[in-house]
Amino acid sequence: MVSFLGSYEYSFDGKGRVVLPVAFRDEFAAGGVALARKEHLALYPREAWFGTPGTPGTLDKLRSLLAEGRLSRDQLNTILSYAVEVKPDSQGRITIPGRVRVAGTIDHDKVLVVGADDYVAIRPGENIVEDVIDFQSTVELLDGMGV
Repeated sequence: MVSFLGSYEYSFDGKGRVVLPVAFRDEFAAGGVALARKEHLALYPREAWFGTPGTPGTLDKLRSLLAEGRLSRDQLNTILSYAVEVKPDSQGRITIPGRVRVAGTIDHDKVLVVGADDYVAIRPGENIVEDVIDFQSTVELLDGMGV
């Protein structure tokens, strides 16, 4: 299982495309899924979304929540309506429709493309100073834990 690390500043172009960092491109060569989440977009590699034999993917987990009654069919349909399959073009760009970007609160062109362990997050880029402050407080927490 891959772990995505690092953060990169990019911008969406006029066609709704954003560049995937070179460090992340191999994992998305077969494509992936972009899903609007709270205050960001989550990019899952194809295998992480659909799963592999013996390893459930994010979609399998959502279906399990539906089967357990923890998620209604309407909620699942809503979640999936804000998901889109993506595949990088020859320049490493992926296209995210405006509706999905807006749902993920990406309302500016400037974004941070951030490794979030098992997925890649695309976050609004206007919060860079706040991100640094959050980072400093998180590092203090880790230092207190001896990590």
